[in-house]
Amino acid sequence: LLWNKNPEPPSPVVQVAVGDTHVLVLLKDGSVYGWGGNQFGQLGIGGRCDVMDTPVRVQLPREHSVETICCGPSFSVVVMTGGDIYFFGRKFWIPLDSRKSVECVDNPSRMFQVGGARHITCLVANHAQVIAVLDNGATLRWCHQPNAPLTSAFVQPLYLEVPFKTSRISKLALAPVRGGHVIATLSNGDVYSWGRN
Repeated sequence: LLWNKNPEPPSPVVQVAVGDTHVLVLLKDGSVYGWGGNQFGQLGIGGRCDVMDTPVRVQLPREHSVETICCGPSFSVVVMTGGDIYFFGRKFWIPLDSRKSVECVDNPSRMFQVGGARHITCLVANHAQVIAVLDNGATLRWCHQPNAPLTSAFVQPLYLEVPFKTSRISKLALAPVRGGHVIATLSNGDVYSWGRN
């Protein structure tokens, strides 16, 4: 892998996220780079192509730095320090059999804003959903909603009712299958699971 013909990135890598065919890295300076598959716009470079062999910078707003990154199989999610959540790639909430063509977002676009100066502490994704945990314990889920209009730019999140109230989620894992199941580790060490069984 060549980094602009230099073996080293411009700043140390602090986080790596991997999709089916693409990779994103968050650097210490707050920038995000990606490479690999881009047939759905999942690299966030303003267009589509089969493959990018060298890292390219994701076209994100510069007024806030990036807090965390996450990859689904064919899309990417980036959380900014101001609470904005940006999305690019295939619209996972639209079932593939509901439209003649796959709908994509080529340029990073704001999907949601976390209000009240809240921060996202955990962020995971798979083929059909994105789950985020806020620092106040609230758990948000973006997924296909049968009654939501398919013409909407973005689907709104659902607030998940979780059975544990005294401890907060410290780690989250999402099975990499359609629908999938979730495993949550709490701050007290307990482990919960829900979803497809």
